[in-house]
Amino acid sequence: MLLATMRMPRRLLPAIAALLLLGACGRASETVQPQPVPTPGVAHSPEEAVRWLEWAWSHRDTMALRELLTDDFEFVFGLADTSRIVGWGPKHESTSNRHLFVGGGSLPPASSVALVFGRTLIPLSDPRPGRQAKWHKTILTNVDLSVQSSEGDSQMSFDVVGNARFFLVRGDSAHVTLSRGQSDSTRWFVERHEDETLPSGSLRPLPGQAKSWGRLKRLYLD
Repeated sequence: MLLATMRMPRRLLPAIAALLLLGACGRASETVQPQPVPTPGVAHSPEEAVRWLEWAWSHRDTMALRELLTDDFEFVFGLADTSRIVGWGPKHESTSNRHLFVGGGSLPPASSVALVFGRTLIPLSDPRPGRQAKWHKTILTNVDLSVQSSEGDSQMSFDVVGNARFFLVRGDSAHVTLSRGQSDSTRWFVERHEDETLPSGSLRPLPGQAKSWGRLKRLYLD
């Protein structure tokens, strides 16, 4: 091969080198496949379900949230929360989230939302009666939530800190439609959210309001 190359005219060598390079690139492109991009809201573990909820709030994505929550989802207010509504279900959650992220309620929608959970999420067995660890998990995490909104010259800031306890259920035991993953043992959903945030946030210009994640949800329900 070396002798054959030496006998070739010098003017042909660059062209041959280019052809060899193209062939190598072609073989590389055939073997390197692009990595699939995960779909927001589709969780394949209890930890992913909580992370996607964190992502959906920070991106104000109502569709991703709907994909995560079961049809019998329940939000539970803290016992000391004066804004508490008993029986807060999917309709309450959907309306509040839409008003907060998109608009249409009595308050201006958020211009920015930043939600940060704990660095490490540890799924444990769901201690509620009738739940089995194979299908049901619970995760307790700390919460750092900041919401900013404005309308004209009026600006509102709402900060929440504390904890949140999430109850996760696997698709083959979840109350969801077939199109959303019913009987799918590879998917996980958020079935229940218990608010354990602390009254140490700040809400302006509405002083005196309870400062919790539940209160924020309640404000944007109307």
